[in-house]
Amino acid sequence: MDCQKPLKVNSIPIDDIIYRYRMAHMLNAAVEKGIFTKLTAPKKAHQLAEETRLDPRATEKLLNVLVASGLLIKSGEEYHNSI
Repeated sequence: MDCQKPLKVNSIPIDDIIYRYRMAHMLNAAVEKGIFTKLTAPKKAHQLAEETRLDPRATEKLLNVLVASGLLIKSGEEYHNSI
């Protein structure tokens, strides 16, 4: 009976593909909801949620993902475009 060693799989390329896929969807959602155009001045998450008619908690999560990706900046409780 042969004892085979487990195959080593490098999941980094797969993880990268999944990350890019998710980021593309987050960016698409932000563009469709007008997040970037509504941030001509700094605003709080709940203000953007009201303007876009989105759930406040989901809006804050989306904004924080955009901050982590470098597309937005968070100063205190306010968000604004990074460019």
